[in-house]
Amino acid sequence: MRVEVRSLWYRVLVARYGEVGGCLAKEGKANSVSWNNLINIKSGVGVGVGRWFDDHLGRKIDDGTETLFWWDLWLDGMILKRNFSRLFHLAVNKMATVAEMFSLGWGEGGEVWKWQRRLLAWEEDQVRECCVILTNVVLQPNTRDRWLWHLHSSHKYNVTSVYNYLLSSVNLVTADHTKTIWNNEVPLKVNLFSWLLLRNRLPTMDNLIRRRILHLNTQLCAGGCSKMEDVDHLFLSCNFFGKIWFCIYN
Repeated sequence: MRVEVRSLWYRVLVARYGEVGGCLAKEGKANSVSWNNLINIKSGVGVGVGRWFDDHLGRKIDDGTETLFWWDLWLDGMILKRNFSRLFHLAVNKMATVAEMFSLGWGEGGEVWKWQRRLLAWEEDQVRECCVILTNVVLQPNTRDRWLWHLHSSHKYNVTSVYNYLLSSVNLVTADHTKTIWNNEVPLKVNLFSWLLLRNRLPTMDNLIRRRILHLNTQLCAGGCSKMEDVDHLFLSCNFFGKIWFCIYN
């Protein structure tokens, strides 16, 4: 799907499900059961390793003509649409390629930065931060961009590499835990929370950073204890939240 975007079968799927950000649409009322199952596999639903496919798929930029500036994972392991979400929502040219943005000039004050309204001061700071990141990007004319699969030394998609990664990453929950968690006498939301807790899938700071939703400088506990926030800290060793759990328990 990522490589054969000009093929007939891809165009058929686009006509059936639509296209968002240069990729086949994930959500829609017309989705078939089979299509939803494929989306769930790609998103890691039921596997417990998050967005395993997108997190290990990168883009090698050469001429930049086939890579979307905001949508694709091409710049130092980040998706600009996600890391600079406010700028993306305000941008006029949301579907521009890297080559198009580069040609207009993406330095500070460049012609490429066109917005739906005047930016606030903190939004202008984000633009400057983005410009700094883009400073060292150099395009290579007459050479096509290509996808890179980071789980294999050849950088080409390999089924064995996926199997080994999933096998080593999935933290299996024992049968005894399963019986304890899925208790009909407990509210469903409590069951789901317990399941996510044991599989370390709660949106703690460390997990959000690993999913590239937050930056590394936001890894400290929200309780202000200057420790890194992960599941063990949040529920077992944090003095601030420990008092809250004790009050709830009482």
